[in-house]
Amino acid sequence: MTNFGRLAALMVALALGGCRQHTQSNGAYQMTADQVLRDECSLAPEVHGVWNGALRVLGDVVWLDSDVFGIELRGQYARQLETFTADGSGANIPTPVGGQACEVSFVNVHLDGVTDSPTAFHGTFRIQYDTQVPDRCTCQMWATYRAVMK
Repeated sequence: MTNFGRLAALMVALALGGCRQHTQSNGAYQMTADQVLRDECSLAPEVHGVWNGALRVLGDVVWLDSDVFGIELRGQYARQLETFTADGSGANIPTPVGGQACEVSFVNVHLDGVTDSPTAFHGTFRIQYDTQVPDRCTCQMWATYRAVMK
């Protein structure tokens, strides 16, 4: 092995050894809304169903590929805690708001999570719709949820 090869192997080993390990398992999760806290968008009937996501954790970094408009959330764990936040966004998404069709310019999804076990977590999430016109399409929905590995 060349000196460069040894140095590269050492750098990789140091980088991986410095990554914090979390108990949350990578994989497919099923999420269910528990309690709607705020619902300006009249999404409660839709959100009380189940939605899915694929969670990946590497060190403190979190990815959640969700089936909420196909948005990928990215975030990180809090320092020294088993809690994380993740955010994702989408643009120009057709969706109903209050029973009327809207073309939402910007959708933001925010998720706070607390590890319950290697295969379960819970927290709060927010879906925010922003659009220039009409104003009735700009709204937010907040809810608590729980997630279990499928």
